[in-house]
Amino acid sequence: MLDGFGLIAFASLFPIISVLAYAQVTSFLASSSLSGDDDEI
Repeated sequence: MLDGFGLIAFASLFPIISVLAYAQVTSFLASSSLSGDDDEI
């Protein structure tokens, strides 16, 4: 019972965590690319 509940909880949390991680990565890449553009100019 507990093992099945943990599997369901992990399956429901994984999409949320992956979307939040994707947002963090894109914001980091956007900020680093902006600073790179400032350095090039």
